[in-house]
Amino acid sequence: MKTYTLEGTKFSSVEALHIALKEELSLSEHYGGNLDALWDELSVRSEATEIVVMDWLKAKLLLGSYADKLERVFTEIGQYNKGIIVKFK
Repeated sequence: MKTYTLEGTKFSSVEALHIALKEELSLSEHYGGNLDALWDELSVRSEATEIVVMDWLKAKLLLGSYADKLERVFTEIGQYNKGIIVKFK
């Protein structure tokens, strides 16, 4: 299983979030930088993957309501693709 650790304090904006996701999760060059594109990338990932989001409470403060949408995508992708596990710390 490949483990990716994301630092929530780096999510200073929605744009910064998607830049970090692309880099840290090794998303494709064509990654669209939005939650639909994140879903598309993770839904077809065949490698067992654990994503650990550190400082989630800080990320929620930085991202506001967008953090709720991100959390929903991460939660639902784990139900859709059983090879993806997401933990918020």
